Amino acid sequence: MEKYIYKLIWTYSFFISLAWTIYTIFSSWGTNCFDMKNSYITIIVLLFELIWSNFIKPASEEE
Repeated sequence: MEKYIYKLIWTYSFFISLAWTIYTIFSSWGTNCFDMKNSYITIIVLLFELIWSNFIKPASEEE
């Protein structure tokens, strides 16, 4: 059951990071300014995805 939860969280975090990155790219398309709020959220979402995929998930699979 635990592996199912980790895979479910990984899938959600992957799709959220992918969707947010695409949204940020298209929402800033053709604008003159750079939205810092969207960039910080993008960095946080992608960092969560990296940390989850590389540190938390592999540690749970070793047990």
